[in-house]
Amino acid sequence: ALILDTVARWSMPLSAGWSRLLARGAWLPIVAAAFDVIENLALLAVLSDRTSGWPDLAASAASIKFAVLNVTYVLVVVALVSAGVSRLAPARPLSLIR
Repeated sequence: ALILDTVARWSMPLSAGWSRLLARGAWLPIVAAAFDVIENLALLAVLSDRTSGWPDLAASAASIKFAVLNVTYVLVVVALVSAGVSRLAPARPLSLIR
């Protein structure tokens, strides 16, 4: 979440849409943490010999958690590349004729 917030602030030259997307994307790791808690509780239920449905819930929660984290990673990489490209681009076109 902190990385996405930092990228959002660093990439201010990007459009407002990027900033909004990064601000909303900062919540993705928190969502992943919630699914991690669900997974852990389901695994605790499995360890206490309650096996009906709990392994499936644990597997589903883990799958969703990793999918959300992968979306977060892709969002960070794309935002960093976009911010880097926009910072490297000249502010105004170069003119050879004055």
